[in-house]
Order: sequence, then C-alpha cells, then structure tokens
Amino acid sequence: MKYLLLSILVVCMIGIMVPNVFAETDSDDVILFTSPNESFTVELPCCWYYADTETHLFQEDEQQSMIRMIGWTLLEDYELTDRDIHNEMQHQGKWYCVNEVYDDEIFEWAGCYDFQKIDKEVTYTNEGRKVWMMDMKYNIYGKIHSINAHIFDGRSYVEIISRTTIDGSKADPETLQQIKEIIKSFVFLNPTTEPDLKPEPEAEEPELEITIPDWVKNNAGWWANGNINDASFLEGISYLIQNNIIVIPSTESGSGGGEVPEWIKNTAGWWADGTIDDETFVNAITYLIQQGLIQV
Repeated sequence: MKYLLLSILVVCMIGIMVPNVFAETDSDDVILFTSPNESFTVELPCCWYYADTETHLFQEDEQQSMIRMIGWTLLEDYELTDRDIHNEMQHQGKWYCVNEVYDDEIFEWAGCYDFQKIDKEVTYTNEGRKVWMMDMKYNIYGKIHSINAHIFDGRSYVEIISRTTIDGSKADPETLQQIKEIIKSFVFLNPTTEPDLKPEPEAEEPELEITIPDWVKNNAGWWANGNINDASFLEGISYLIQNNIIVIPSTESGSGGGEVPEWIKNTAGWWADGTIDDETFVNAITYLIQQGLIQV
C-alpha cells in the first residue's frame, strides 16, 4: 500500500428533505440535488430520490438500488497510480465482506460471501474531474452488484458506494448505467483543486506477459492421459505459479473445491499437443484458481 489513510471525516446531515435542496435542470427527467451543506451537487434521473437518512443516500424508485456519498479521506501520499487506487478499492470491499462488518446500518455486510472484482474503469466526471470506478459482486442473502467510485479533490476524496440487487444471474444494465451517470454528475461546490477540463489519455499499462516453460506441456499431457492424478497436477501448477516459474495475470483465489471439470483436462491435452495456444490454457488455469481448486 503506497499511502496511509490518516482520517475519515464522514459527511453527515441530520433532518428531513427540504424543498430548497432541489432545482430542476433543463431536462424534464433529471433533478439537480444540492447537498444541505452546499458541498456538492449531483444529478438524479427519473425515479431516483434523496432518501431521508443520516448520510447522503440516494435510492431508485423500486428501492432495489442505492448510492451513498460517505465521506472524505485525507491522504499522506497523494502521488497515486490508477492501480494503487483500484487496489485500495478492491481491498476495502473485500475486507468489509470477509469481516462481515456489522457497524454499517445502511449497507449491512453481515453474511457477505463470494466477493469478486469484475471490472474497473478510469473515466471523468461531467466537469472534467478524474473518477475511478470499480464493479464488484458478492452475496448478502442475495446477489449484489456494486459500483464504487473515488473522486479526488487535492488530498481528499469523496467515496461513492452503490448497491444493486441482481435479478437472476445479471444486474439490469440500464440501472447500472444510471448509477455511473449519477456518479459522473458529481460536482464539488467548494473545490480545492481545479478539474482537468482537457484530460490527456493515460498510457495503458502493459498487460502481463504469459510465461510457461515448454516442459510443463509434458506434465499437462500426462495429466490429460491419466498418468498423473488431479491432486499431483494441481499441486504442481500451484507450486510453479507461487515460485514464478509460471507467470500468469493476477486473479482472485476462490474458496471452493470439488472435482476438476472434464473440459479442463481436455484443454490441457489440446494445449500439450499444440492444438490451442498458451492464453487458452491460462484461461483454464485461471478458472481453477477462481474455483479454489488451485491455491496461489
């Protein structure tokens, strides 16, 4: 971790909604919300409203989704890379889930499990301020899709947390897009830094090169043919990854178990005889790691 969180000052308000915190914009279906302490504005599309709570909490009409602006954090080291910020967001979400944090009355974490990062993005707010977003999913008595964001202002940032209940296997794309648009509409009313109105695109970080020694293909072929049992092959792959003999992109380890799917063995055999490329084999290994069958 490259930086130290010195303090968190939660932006709170107590009371009920008052008429003067809203002002209609040019659009008939968008409402401009101004916080009671006049620290920020945010645009709420149709069917979203400001919920009467002790924090800045917004909900959509069917109450399946919510967004919260929870506070400001002062930083000791503010020369942060995009990767630093995304890693911190992922670490925080996973920590809350693994520890089943109980002291958050609104975003209850009790019973949280199967936390996964599913996407990340660096974009800009409508006024040109850089914003980091991360999509995550986890289970809390039901499937949850979360889009979290950090928007910096000098040595502090506002942290935005959202939750959407997943209906079936996927979250509603329209709702997720609305959440991202609400986040992008955030404007500091008393900023300490100016937004970058003409942001220059950052150079993309080079993807990690896949490195697998040729002799591993022999092991994969023996495993596919039944000459090596599952446990020996999986333990061997785990050892090779942990000791950087096999180098693959980082992925989260699952906590599951069970039998290795037959298609994985077929993939290993095809890779061993050159039918498929390294990347396809690595995808199979990544699947085993995510399922907890290979520990790294």
